[in-house]
Amino acid sequence: MKGNLFLTNMIDYINQIRQGNIDKKDEISMQIVTGFVEENNVTLGKKEFSYIKMTTTGFNLLLDKAPTVTAQTNTGNVAMPGERPKYSINPSELSKTAFTENNVKYVKYQFHELQTKQNPPPYADTKEPTGTVRIEIAVKEEESEDFEEYLYVQKTIIVEGIPYLSQLDQEDTKNKTGCTTGCCWSACCWMINQTGTIINNNNRVYFADPINVDNLADGIITIVSEQEFNETIRYIKNQLKLGKPVLCGTWDNRSKRQYKELGPNAWNDKLTGKNNSATTHFVVIMGYGYDKGQDKYYFRFYDPGRTDSSQGTSENNKFYIDYNNLEIINLSYRGKIYKVTEIRKNF
Repeated sequence: MKGNLFLTNMIDYINQIRQGNIDKKDEISMQIVTGFVEENNVTLGKKEFSYIKMTTTGFNLLLDKAPTVTAQTNTGNVAMPGERPKYSINPSELSKTAFTENNVKYVKYQFHELQTKQNPPPYADTKEPTGTVRIEIAVKEEESEDFEEYLYVQKTIIVEGIPYLSQLDQEDTKNKTGCTTGCCWSACCWMINQTGTIINNNNRVYFADPINVDNLADGIITIVSEQEFNETIRYIKNQLKLGKPVLCGTWDNRSKRQYKELGPNAWNDKLTGKNNSATTHFVVIMGYGYDKGQDKYYFRFYDPGRTDSSQGTSENNKFYIDYNNLEIINLSYRGKIYKVTEIRKNF
């Protein structure tokens, strides 16, 4: 079977596997139809994949008749169609191989059927994979990381061992950084440097510009391209995997009066161009994860602008990744909308 009919099945199978991983299940039961499909430009969640191929082995929808069951009714026993067979797989099985076809590199994922293994007493029976492949999925190698993240719902990444520094503790901040005024940048740099990470402040990615450089309360406008946005997300994730936090600039929708107190300019100038950056605060991105309640991925951060370290390092300090609007955003942090305006890369 090939084409749009099986494409619906393919997306359904992928989403069943994904949901099993979201729910942290070791086993899910699926009705699987024997079939094959390869499609271009398949959207999964917020991402479009240029190519996906799936092969499945189960029951034949056209040839295998559904089993019948006897149902008791007011008029007597009636034969009715029963359920199609189901097959158990482990949704977190990571059985993958790389291959090349027509000079294009692919990654193939296989999910094997689980069957009960009888163990001698006092051991309980276990479910173990057999040699029967029920689902096989192939994607382009360049898109395999994004596919794995969607399918397996990547585990949380946390950079451990970052000491917290509050810019509001003026004496401590001065002793450690030499800064006395507007010290969020200095406090963030100090925290990051304690992990052995060196920031390259000349290598920045800007996400937004101010609408009005004379009054940041007028808002900001996205300037990052989709490609650059996606590449930067991957960059931050890879840095976190290496144990390196990332310096992050933010803007928030504070009042005109509050911005007026800061003066007409933002805290930092752009390296090029005549406009100032929309950045008015700095935080440290030190984690990445998936929020099941919001069905969104997020970056977790340390905020030097909190007096209490439990607030500055809270697990609730999250910027959510909005792939549709090319924003990294929190709609309600400290009662305001906070958006990421820039990140500065590491050496």
